[in-house]
Amino acid sequence: MSGARPWLKHYPPKASELNSAGLPARESADELVRRAATTFRDRAAVSTALPNGWTASLTYEDLEQNSAAFARFLREDLDLKSGDVVALQSLNCASFAVAILGILRAGLIVTNVNPLYTPYEMRHQLHDSGAKAIVFMDVLGETVEKALDGQTDVKLVSMSLSDFFESSKRSELLNSMKLADSKTPNIVSKSEGFMEALRKGRQSMTPIASYGSNPDDPGSAIYQYSGGTTGRSKGVILDFDRVIGNHLQTRSMMDDTVEPPETTLLVLPVYHMFGLTMLLYSLNVGGHTVMASDPRPVSKLRTLFEAFQPDWVPGVNTLLAHLLEEDWFAANPPQIKTTISGGTALMRDVADRWTETTGATIVEGYGMTESTAMLTLSVPGYTYKPGSVGTPAPMTDIVILNDDNTFADTGIAGEIVAKGPQVMEGYLNAPDLNENAFFEGWLRTGDMGYLDEDGFLYLVDRKKDMILVSGFNVFPAEIENCLCDHPDILEACVVGIPHDGTGEKVIAHVVASSEELSTDEISRHCAERLTNYKRPRRIEIVNELPKTPVGKILRREVREIAEKQEQSFDS
Repeated sequence: MSGARPWLKHYPPKASELNSAGLPARESADELVRRAATTFRDRAAVSTALPNGWTASLTYEDLEQNSAAFARFLREDLDLKSGDVVALQSLNCASFAVAILGILRAGLIVTNVNPLYTPYEMRHQLHDSGAKAIVFMDVLGETVEKALDGQTDVKLVSMSLSDFFESSKRSELLNSMKLADSKTPNIVSKSEGFMEALRKGRQSMTPIASYGSNPDDPGSAIYQYSGGTTGRSKGVILDFDRVIGNHLQTRSMMDDTVEPPETTLLVLPVYHMFGLTMLLYSLNVGGHTVMASDPRPVSKLRTLFEAFQPDWVPGVNTLLAHLLEEDWFAANPPQIKTTISGGTALMRDVADRWTETTGATIVEGYGMTESTAMLTLSVPGYTYKPGSVGTPAPMTDIVILNDDNTFADTGIAGEIVAKGPQVMEGYLNAPDLNENAFFEGWLRTGDMGYLDEDGFLYLVDRKKDMILVSGFNVFPAEIENCLCDHPDILEACVVGIPHDGTGEKVIAHVVASSEELSTDEISRHCAERLTNYKRPRRIEIVNELPKTPVGKILRREVREIAEKQEQSFDS
C-alpha cells in the first residue's frame, strides 16, 4: 500500500489533530461514569420510555450511584472475579444502562444477548462465552430457563421494564406484563431482582477503582456476538479501550460541524453495537438518551417524538423509510438536528426525503461489529460526496484487495480491508475463523467497494452476496437502488438462485406502498434502467421483508424463500 492517504486533506481540524497526535490515554468505564456524574450531575441521563407516555428517568448522578451499587453487588454478593463473563439480555430501558456500566465498572466482561434469540441460540452464546451470570429481562424468563436446560451454576439477576418507576405504576406494569404472583416464570422467582441487587450493593463501601487495579487483570471488555444472520454467531472480542477509542475517532470527525445531542431518541436496540455506541456517545457528552422500549410498529414512537422532541435520531434505512410513511409524522414532522445512519445502506431517495421533511443533517457511517462500530464517516462540509460512505476515520487505513490478494488501483472494486485501533482483537474460541478474518494484519470485511482519487469509499455489495449471471458480476445493491427509485416501492431485496442456463438468476422481493403496483410495472421500470443480465427474472411483491432487530434485511432468508418458490414452480 502507498502512504499517500489522500483522504487526510479532507479531514475536519479535530480529526487532523487526532490523526497526528494519536489517541490519548483512554478512560476506564469507571472514570467515564464518574466524570460524567461530576460534569452533568443533575441532567437527565437515560429514560425508560413506554408507548403509553410513561417514563422513568435517571440523572447522571443516579446513573453513577446505581451502576456503582450494581458493580459492588456483582463482585461482593455474587462473588464474580475480574474477567468473568456476564450475559446481559435486555430491551431498551434505563436498567440496561445501569447494568452494562455496572458490569464494566466491576472489571467484568459483558456479552449482550439478543432478546429475540431462541433458547437454542442463547444456549450457544452462553456456552461459547463462558458466562458465569445472566442479567435478563423478566419477560424473557421462559427463554432463559430453557436455554439453561437445568444448569444451576449460573447466577441470575432479573430486570424489569418497571424498574425505576414509582410504585403505583410499577405494580400496574407488572400486571400488564403478566408477571405478578402466580404468573411469574419460575426462573424469575429464583433469581435476584435488580432493584434488590442495587439495595444490597449500596451497603458496600468498596472503592470501585479497586476492581481493576491489578495490572494482570484482563480488564473490562465486551464479547459482542456477530454473524448470526449468515451462520452460527461468533464472539467478537472488544476491550473497552477500543470502544472509547472509536468514540473519540467518531467525535473528532463531527465536532466541527455537528452539535452534540441534547436528547437522543434511541430506537436502535442497545444489545447491538450501533445502538450501544449511540448510548455511550450521548453519555460522554452529557446528552439525554430516551430508550424506546417497544418501537414496533413505528406508530408507537409518536408519543415519544411529541413528549421529548429529540434533536438526534440515529437510525437505519428501514426505520427512516417507515417513519416517512406515517401520516402523523408527515402532518407534523419533528425538527431533528442530526441523524446518524449506519448498519445498512441508506437509500438516496430515503435520505433526501428525510432531510427535506425533518431538516436533519445526515451523518452516514460504515463499519461492523468487528471494527467496534465505525471505519468511515461521511460528514457534510468535509468528508461528504453523494453515494460515498465518506473517508477512513483518523488512524484508520482502508485499501481494496483484488481476488489475487494484491491491492487494487483507484476506482477498481474489490474487497474492503482495514487497519486501525478500533479493529477487533479477534473472534472468541475460533482460531480457524481468525486466520481467515485477516490478511497480513488487515481485517477482511467481506464487503465490496472502491476508493476514488480523494480516498472516499463507495460500497458495492457484500462479497458473498454477489450474483454471477452468465459470467457477469451482478451486485444486488445496484438493483435494489434501482427498484427503490420507483415511487411506489418502499423496500427491496435482491438475491441470486441457481439456474441451469446462466449459473444464477436474479430474484427480487419488494414491499410496495401502493396496492396498484404490479410486477409488470416493476419489470418495465427495471428495463428502462438496467442492462438485460441485471434485470430480475422473477419479482415478488410481499408485505414485509425479514429483518434483524436493528433493521438489516436478512438476505439469506429471502434467498431460502426464493429457492423454495422456484422448486414449487418447477414441480
